[in-house]
Amino acid sequence: MNFMLVAAYIIIRRNIYQFLNEEMKREAIEQCIRRDCIFWLMTTAKMLNDKLCS
Repeated sequence: MNFMLVAAYIIIRRNIYQFLNEEMKREAIEQCIRRDCIFWLMTTAKMLNDKLCS
């Protein structure tokens, strides 16, 4: 299994996942499966930053 996928899964479970609504959770998981996990992590970080700063 891809190391980045495992790292992303751990991060989602511990920190980020609790802040996302159901639609955002589905999209985050789909992005992680479809694309490079580094891109997914950056996208999710930006999404959280936008959500928490607004």
